[in-house]
Amino acid sequence: MEELDDGIRGLRVRRHCEPGPRRVVEAIRHLPGVIRADALFGVPDVIALVAGDDLRSMGAVIDRIVETPGVIGTETKVVRWIDDAG
Repeated sequence: MEELDDGIRGLRVRRHCEPGPRRVVEAIRHLPGVIRADALFGVPDVIALVAGDDLRSMGAVIDRIVETPGVIGTETKVVRWIDDAG
């Protein structure tokens, strides 16, 4: 999981949506636990960074993303944090 500034760990969630990503991105950006959501060129259509205290809380955020109108599928990846200090 990615270490964020406040010590919370994060996941990146990629999703496929219809008809276009703009409405989905705007809706997802307002969900609690979503740190960032952006549209992509190509597949998938949208990528989001979610955060929480643990995998269960991040799973709840992903559940809300899945319920967002226009989302037709998701692929979740745990970000592996690599410290620059070595």
